[in-house]
Amino acid sequence: MVSISPSGPHIFLPNHGVKSRILHVYCRPQTEAITLTNTPSLPTSSWPSRLTWPSDSPKPIIIYTPNDTVSLSVADSNADFDFLSSNGVKEAAELRPFIPQLPSADTVSSPIALQATTFPDKGFCIAVNSHHAILDGRSTTLFIKAWTYICRQLLKEQNPPILPPELTPFLDRTVVKDVARLEMVFLNQWAEVNRSMLDIFVPQNVVRSTFQLNRDDIKRLREKVLSQLEALNKEETHVVNSTTSIHLSSFVLTCAYTSICMLKARQEDGNSSIYFAFTADVRKRLDPPVPNNYFGNCVTGKGFAAEARIFMEENYGLAKTVLRISNAIKELEKGPLEGMEKLLPFLFTLKPGDCLSVAGSTQFQVYSCDFGWG
Repeated sequence: MVSISPSGPHIFLPNHGVKSRILHVYCRPQTEAITLTNTPSLPTSSWPSRLTWPSDSPKPIIIYTPNDTVSLSVADSNADFDFLSSNGVKEAAELRPFIPQLPSADTVSSPIALQATTFPDKGFCIAVNSHHAILDGRSTTLFIKAWTYICRQLLKEQNPPILPPELTPFLDRTVVKDVARLEMVFLNQWAEVNRSMLDIFVPQNVVRSTFQLNRDDIKRLREKVLSQLEALNKEETHVVNSTTSIHLSSFVLTCAYTSICMLKARQEDGNSSIYFAFTADVRKRLDPPVPNNYFGNCVTGKGFAAEARIFMEENYGLAKTVLRISNAIKELEKGPLEGMEKLLPFLFTLKPGDCLSVAGSTQFQVYSCDFGWG
């Protein structure tokens, strides 16, 4: 069973005066670039092509054959580009037409699909749909950066460009040492999963919005947490021995503040059990570490469960949430894969709405990608 919910980002780019007619011309080097990333004569010849689980195989396998390609769809839209690319509230359904279909079934799936949609005289949107069983967010971004690099080079030279080492996918799976034999644990757990549990229901009234926290916002949140911790220590002895041992990064503060706002916005019952989850890249945390350009899924999951009232507590909710997220991060120090054998069974016990999770990372720097179009 290899068909699971795919995911990926939307990248909205204004045309800065480039006419839509010219944007269509640019589709040619885009297509050439994607073809080049699958050309056998290049170091990138091993981009994964298909994930499959044959009936006679004990585990899924990734197959690549010469002439395999990555799907790129090109479309036009008369939708409101300014509205769709804005930070304002919009229905999630309004963005779905710009997401490419990722061909998948119970026994075979494509790893990634791309769609470029032009908005006449406004700009264009590039959307990525990827299969997380094959690649994580860092790997998806690596593909996009390799694509944009080749596009830039095609505009400068005629010869097929060669990717630099940092953009060349590293595909040797043997560098990941499975000392705890988690592969077989996960395969056995996955084989026992009821297929209906994988059907994800997306309500029609889901909305999306972007909220920006600047440096001053983060500073005020950090000061508020420190103030709450000081007061909390006076009421409850030894809540925290030293604030220097707490993670007060922008990530922790943003996650804590956002989760509280979400629960309050949906007027969550204080007795509800909420699981907050996030993923962490473990390339540098594994022993031995694996290269940054390792192309695959190399993340671990961490989190904590707490009653909604803990998050939403008026006086100390922010500090208590920060402490729990900080402690979850510290668990990575015990070992990036510690306790992973219990994670999948636990996740399948959660009901819709029980989990708040974090996706993506600003560290990927997706908007630093440059196609060379000015």
